[in-house]
Amino acid sequence: MEELTKKERDAVLKLNAEYRRAFFEEKVKQNGCFFILADDDGPVVIQDDAEGAEGGVVPVFTDEGFAKAFAESMKIGGVEPRKVSTEAYNKSWVPMLRDNKMELGFMPVGDEFETGVPDSL
Repeated sequence: MEELTKKERDAVLKLNAEYRRAFFEEKVKQNGCFFILADDDGPVVIQDDAEGAEGGVVPVFTDEGFAKAFAESMKIGGVEPRKVSTEAYNKSWVPMLRDNKMELGFMPVGDEFETGVPDSL
């Protein structure tokens, strides 16, 4: 995995949600993995505030640095970045997300991000 410079990281965070998703998908193809934030109970899930809403959104990142920065900016304590291989995503995550009516939140910046459940990564 190639490391981004601070200038490159800042540029990615300034992209709109659609471009951040495209950046995420390209990096995942190159690296064969992505990162989530999790604690001993499992991944961080952002709940939809809509009344009666099901599921939630699991924020996903291209690397540990983006994950840590998001946790700090959103004041989410007690979590660590954890690597998820594309193989694990394709085999286990897709059915789990669909069964639980959950989606991925691609490279969130605050509350701005695109969501979805790609059939494969």
